[in-house]
Amino acid sequence: MKYVLPTRYTVFLVTLLILSPSAERSRGADDQYKPGDFPGPTESLYFYNETVMQLALGKEVNLNGRILRMRYSTVAPGGVIGQHSHSDRPIVEYILQGTATETKKSGDGKVVVKSVGKDEAELSTVEITHWWKNESKEMVKIMAVDIGKGDVSSICRPPGSPRTEPLQPPVNADNIKIEYMGSHDLAVQFPGIPEAKDYVMRCRRLTILPKQKTKLGNGTDNPSVTYIIKGDVWENRSDEASSIRRTGEYSVATNGISYYWENPTIEPVILFVVDIVRKDRQ
Repeated sequence: MKYVLPTRYTVFLVTLLILSPSAERSRGADDQYKPGDFPGPTESLYFYNETVMQLALGKEVNLNGRILRMRYSTVAPGGVIGQHSHSDRPIVEYILQGTATETKKSGDGKVVVKSVGKDEAELSTVEITHWWKNESKEMVKIMAVDIGKGDVSSICRPPGSPRTEPLQPPVNADNIKIEYMGSHDLAVQFPGIPEAKDYVMRCRRLTILPKQKTKLGNGTDNPSVTYIIKGDVWENRSDEASSIRRTGEYSVATNGISYYWENPTIEPVILFVVDIVRKDRQ
């Protein structure tokens, strides 16, 4: 399962937005706000956002009325992501390019300013209200995964070729590098949903060295989305024919799907994985 994030198309749209005289400023957006100001700007400026994947969690882990959603965003130099609340919507944000400055207010009222750079992840809980600004001269690109309200599954990707032979697990899985980059206890995030008490939303970065293979994974009771940050990687999965996934593509594992990754190249592969996992299986 794959989808290529629209990097070139996005940059083209944002460039048009910046250059267009009629779009010098989004209505209500104020580029005079400085990091640390709170309340901040209520509308976004020089900002593009697109949902590229959403998965109904009621069918995966009995979180009815909730979706696992991935979005891709760009913020041009001087751009702003307007102030918004994450009430009832925990999120993981991973910076793919550039550096953005976040102004964040937590449930205790404390305001924190933080610069988040390339290859760093920032997690926000349901208590958080925040806004972002790109003070640099470089485009900022962000991949974000959150759990929001909804019950419709709509994975924006073309289907792969069906597998014609059973998937064979790797004979010798390798001990690959795994970096844990944060997690949300869903019992804390969704106290009103009884099923949430058993689960954690976590994010990890995997580095697969040349010729390495991961162990066999299973999407049953452990839905996940994997984004290829760097490199070309071979995806072997039970529902589709094995194929190469490239930088900027993603894959989704759901109930009934087993899979493993293999690096056939001479360069390291880096994957970013966000999943919902039972606490007793972390």
